[in-house]
Amino acid sequence: MHLELTRHCGLRCKHCYISAGKPRKSELSTTEWKNILDQLRDLEVLSVYFTGGDPLLRKDCLEIVTYAKKIGMSCNLLTNGLELEKNISVDDIPKDVFLVLSFDGENGTSILRHVSGNRILNIIDMLMSRKRAFAIQGLIFRDNVKEMIHVAKWCTRSGIDFSLNDILPIGRAKKNKQLLLSESQLPELMDLEKAMKLHEAIRSISLPEYPVSNPDIYQSISALVRATGRPEPGVFVAYVSSDGFLYADNYYAAENWKSKYNLRYIRFSDAWLQAFEEERKLRIDTFAGCIDCSLLKSGGHCDLQNMAMSSHLYKANNHCGVYPALKKLKICRASL
Repeated sequence: MHLELTRHCGLRCKHCYISAGKPRKSELSTTEWKNILDQLRDLEVLSVYFTGGDPLLRKDCLEIVTYAKKIGMSCNLLTNGLELEKNISVDDIPKDVFLVLSFDGENGTSILRHVSGNRILNIIDMLMSRKRAFAIQGLIFRDNVKEMIHVAKWCTRSGIDFSLNDILPIGRAKKNKQLLLSESQLPELMDLEKAMKLHEAIRSISLPEYPVSNPDIYQSISALVRATGRPEPGVFVAYVSSDGFLYADNYYAAENWKSKYNLRYIRFSDAWLQAFEEERKLRIDTFAGCIDCSLLKSGGHCDLQNMAMSSHLYKANNHCGVYPALKKLKICRASL
């Protein structure tokens, strides 16, 4: 479960899928979030991923996260990290919460997020010195591909867990299409992919002696997608916005796609059973162009078999939900 604690954020990232900045009107209260967490725990949800905005900007963020751990939930917390500079001590965040820090290279962070990449590097140094379990999550966009090759190699040398997301034309990126990857970048994108393959091959998360939440939940979801032939939205994942609406995943939330259930007024178990009927009828081979895709034939995982991407963005129902350069990149990746 993705739990968007708030849309409040101190940054105005050029790509932000929910156009974060100001809090949503009528965001869920502390009590309401705890109630939702109780319901998720009772239904044996495998993992909750606290996100935003920047969840650390909620005054009750640590109370909510600590409560989730108290009732036995596996928790990841995504943040830009800036609140850890002066307002929140990392020691106040439960140690068994797996932190995920946004970083797109020193220059790329400055371009994309309008904040000094060196500030984020200092936060990374602090987390390493405190021996906290964390990962870096970066975004690949047109201006940082070469730089991210060096970041991937640095993370491999330093024993830092590292993952990458592809830039997509959702949220603010719809108006900043200059961020999208181009086909001319395929050679250097493949160099980056090779660096990532090396990182994954010798990946060794420096986990501390204390127990920590599962940092590999998405690998498990990918395995389920491959094994069942069913896309993940509304089946293996779901998303709750900070004002209580239930979506099939974060892309559906980004496009405000067909959400009619608000967990303020309906229990999660009832909403889960009643929502996503259309999504659950889908199989990978019901998406045009996917059945013959060499990525899928190779056993790869594609998270863009998604009606919010294909129907809403590309006006093509159940069709491949990527732009041409990204599709070529994904197919090239399959060759590795």
